[in-house]
Amino acid sequence: MLCLETKSWAKINLYLLVKGKRADGFHDLDTLFQEIDLADRLVWSPDSGSLEIDVLGAVNIPLQENLCFKVAQKFTAVTGINVNGRLIIHKHIPMGGGLGGGSANAVAFLKLLISHFQPIVDEQEWLSRLLEIGSDLPFFWRGGSQRAQGRGEVLAIAPHNDLAGFLFLAPFGLPTASVFKALIPDDYKGDTNPQLGKNHLVKAAIRVNADFGYFFNKMKLMCGDHFFMTGSGSTCVLVLKESLPAEVIDFCADQQVRVLPFKSKEPGV
Repeated sequence: MLCLETKSWAKINLYLLVKGKRADGFHDLDTLFQEIDLADRLVWSPDSGSLEIDVLGAVNIPLQENLCFKVAQKFTAVTGINVNGRLIIHKHIPMGGGLGGGSANAVAFLKLLISHFQPIVDEQEWLSRLLEIGSDLPFFWRGGSQRAQGRGEVLAIAPHNDLAGFLFLAPFGLPTASVFKALIPDDYKGDTNPQLGKNHLVKAAIRVNADFGYFFNKMKLMCGDHFFMTGSGSTCVLVLKESLPAEVIDFCADQQVRVLPFKSKEPGV
């Protein structure tokens, strides 16, 4: 049986500025995406049956909601080629934490389909279709270090950021839609200066979940400006090349926050 395999890499936002709300209901953003070395593994076995998707290491969501299924539908719509078989996603990127795991999976699967079927389709067509699924999918098409504007689809290559540190995977729920709904103009108005760790969504995230607010503010006091929230949360980042202080380890254990080391993904890897 033919078996095709690839990896998809997580991302963090090194800063995230909100520039305003658009007529289409989305927000104009200015953010710096950085791929990191935390990856899922995708294994696809094409056959004549309908497409099945199994997620190992995380809760399976309904097939119609899986971004890999949505990208398979887009592929069929563009090429006329049906996508069949079984896709197994070995999850290492936590779900729902602002690390882009689902989006990265979808783009990796699309590239696998393109490599296998080799349709003649312009890159811009794929980027347009990916944007219909989610604002961060065009970034994962290109990867690396990218400054993103607009909804996240206006991309420019940025210098590679050689970073290392820790991810803090909080058990506090922060649905992206809820965070953006809680955002008010005072959270971002007049603040256009990008710098490492700045995130205009933090105040909205704290309004959504007070437990997250307690954790974030306490960690900020202990760790300083190199501690920040990525995306719309709830995952936070500490850029740090040495070991974690004991007080941070103890506090995270008390808050049931999982800690993972990370570093920037090497270009071309």
